[in-house]
Amino acid sequence: MKMDIDSAARASKSEDKPLDRYFRILEVVCAFPSGIGLAQVSEIVGLPKTTVHRLLRGLLESEVLETSPASPLLYIPGSRVRRLLYSSAGADWVEKLTRVVLGEVAEQTGQTCFVAKFEDLKIRSVAMVTPNDPASGYVVPGRQLAMHAAASAKAILAFQEPALVRRLLPYPLPRLTDKTITDTDALLADFSRIRDGAFAVCNGEDYEGFGGLALPIHLPDVGVIFSVALTGGISSLLGERREEHQRTLALAAKRLTVAMSTGAEKA
Repeated sequence: MKMDIDSAARASKSEDKPLDRYFRILEVVCAFPSGIGLAQVSEIVGLPKTTVHRLLRGLLESEVLETSPASPLLYIPGSRVRRLLYSSAGADWVEKLTRVVLGEVAEQTGQTCFVAKFEDLKIRSVAMVTPNDPASGYVVPGRQLAMHAAASAKAILAFQEPALVRRLLPYPLPRLTDKTITDTDALLADFSRIRDGAFAVCNGEDYEGFGGLALPIHLPDVGVIFSVALTGGISSLLGERREEHQRTLALAAKRLTVAMSTGAEKA
C-alpha cells in the first residue's frame, strides 16, 4: 500500500469536508504499513493534533485502523482495510502469488490445482495450473462454480454467515448430476463438517465423472474468501491416492495462507 505523500498535503489545501479528512488520514497510514504516530500524521495532513487524534479514534472504533502490535502509539491499516484489499484483488495478483504453489501441487498429484474466490456474490476460479494430461480437469480461470456442488465453492461457503448462505443458495437446489446434493439440510450438514476441519469433497456432483477436494484459505482478520482445490477424474483423485492428495493439499493451503497474507502486506 503506497501513495504519494505529497497528495495528502495537496488534499489538505482543498475543500476540507469531514469525510475527506478521514480519507486523508487513511491514505497516510496506509503508506506506512509498519506504523505511523499521531504527530507525523498531523504534520502530513496539516491538521491540529487534537483533531487528528479525534479522527484516528473514530477510525479505530470502525476497525478501519488499529494500533501496531509493536507499539500502541503507532497506527496501521485495520481489518476492514485488509478485507477490502483482498476482496478487490484481481486475478493477476492472485495468480502471481499462488502460481509456484499451484504448479508444485499439480506436478506432485497429477491433478489440476486451482484457487477459487468469493466475489460479487459468486464463487469463481481465479488461478490454476493443469498438468500435462488434458483430461485431468475441466476448470478454467473465471468459471463460475456451483455453490452447492463444487468442492472449492463448498470450502468457501461453509464459512460465510448463515443468513448469507441461505440467500445465495438456489431453491430448490438444482440437480446437476445423479450425485448432486439437492437437500438443503444435508448440504448445511456438509458445511458443518467442513468447518470442523473436514475436506470439502465433490464426488461427481457438478460434472459426471469428475471429483474435487478443497480446503479454505483462512486469512487473518479477513476470514475465508479463497479456497484451494484439486480436481480431476474421480478414480484418480478420490481413489487409492486420496489420502496422499489430501496431505499435499493441506500443506498447500498453509503455504498459500502465508503467501497471500505476506503479499497483501507488501501491496
